[in-house]
Amino acid sequence: MKLCVAYELEGERFHHMPYHQSVLHKVTPIYEELPGWQTDLTEMTEPHDMPAAARDYLSFLEEQVGVPVRLVGVGPGRDQYVHFAA
Repeated sequence: MKLCVAYELEGERFHHMPYHQSVLHKVTPIYEELPGWQTDLTEMTEPHDMPAAARDYLSFLEEQVGVPVRLVGVGPGRDQYVHFAA
């Protein structure tokens, strides 16, 4: 999976989406790549049930946004989620 982690313009790196459209249209996205997974997650109810690549992806998101992930929806049902303890 390619995940955009920054934008670059003329040697300057932005760690947020540029505010002005004139800048946004000129930037180059900077990507990090993480392995994906082909596993169906819809029946999973515990973090340890999830593939390691999925858990690594969630850890990556936590680092990027600075907020812990506590619930992850794994399907359309109200009871289809994985709860991560605090």
